[in-house]
Amino acid sequence: MILYLAEASRHFGCTEIFKEPSKFAWSDYYEDHFFIPYQKIVLVTNKRVMLLRCFDLDKRDKKPSKIMWDVAWEELMALELARAGCHLPSHLLLHLKSFKRSENFVRVIKCNVGEVSEGTQAQATKICSVVHRVWKAYKFDMKTLVLKVPSSQRHVYFAWSEAAGGEPHNPNKAIIQSRELSSSNYASDEGRFVKHTMNFLKIWSSEQESKGRCKLCRKQASEDSGICSIWRPICPDGYISIGDIAHVGGHPPNVAAVYRNIDRLFALPLGYDLVWRNCQDDYKAPVSVWHPRAPEGYVSPGCVAVSNFEEPEPCSVYCVAESLVEETEFEEQKVWSAPDSYPWACHIYQVRSDALHFVALRQTKGRI
Repeated sequence: MILYLAEASRHFGCTEIFKEPSKFAWSDYYEDHFFIPYQKIVLVTNKRVMLLRCFDLDKRDKKPSKIMWDVAWEELMALELARAGCHLPSHLLLHLKSFKRSENFVRVIKCNVGEVSEGTQAQATKICSVVHRVWKAYKFDMKTLVLKVPSSQRHVYFAWSEAAGGEPHNPNKAIIQSRELSSSNYASDEGRFVKHTMNFLKIWSSEQESKGRCKLCRKQASEDSGICSIWRPICPDGYISIGDIAHVGGHPPNVAAVYRNIDRLFALPLGYDLVWRNCQDDYKAPVSVWHPRAPEGYVSPGCVAVSNFEEPEPCSVYCVAESLVEETEFEEQKVWSAPDSYPWACHIYQVRSDALHFVALRQTKGRI
């Protein structure tokens, strides 16, 4: 009934120039809804999440709600819980894949904040969980391919499953303990625990878009920030990477450590938290930087980058068992910084490690 009565409207001054009653009523089916402050309703369907404005909650079965905005699942990039003056999450941020400087890059849902009894969740966390579940189900459906085999005309299905959940973790300045590298427990006739690769895949470089800038401005921007490139180690069979590498300049690093994939020492992340994404108006190529969400008993030493606005594949990086890591520090020299970047700043530091993995932060390391 909520979906059927919802209307979408656009206004030009005081004149309504577009009005479509029952929008999405015949294309979407209902999943869940939540009442939030200021007579608003979060409505989740199989195809999108919407924010509705209900002018009279007591008569919502007769008086239509207004669709304030909707985000289709294919337009959603990431979810983020935020706190505003309280210890519980109070807002849910929906990061959009595409935007321009003149447009919003997120949709914000302000949730009810009150005392939460033991065993229950804050409303923002509940909404985030439902949105995440339905969104992932949609992405799974889209990743299921149906192919016809010419000889038999039978259908062949290919599908990728994705694990997700848990709470975001702060970046860990961690490396694999050096004393473990030569341990006989992790070495065998099949190969060493640590190998060094000289092969890398380029993910992104920070060349800025020059359109609309004078030569002096372009030169100054180049001198101020320099060029940063991000690379992914290409691992031999049976070996894994614990993070991408950020490097000053456009050339690849010389060599980086990769590790033999031993059961229970390494694990795939549960998901990823968005750290930074650029605005395509400002750079020649898109990029998004993510921090892996480690399973219990594991840590995520480094970040990974993607050359688009999609969440990385689960196998892009591995998390490391807590028993295998030790605390370390960032290198003294910052690799790259974009303090005035839109929509928010990015600061990249290299961790002191043979793996050369990096950590990206929204603030400088002295402010976290």
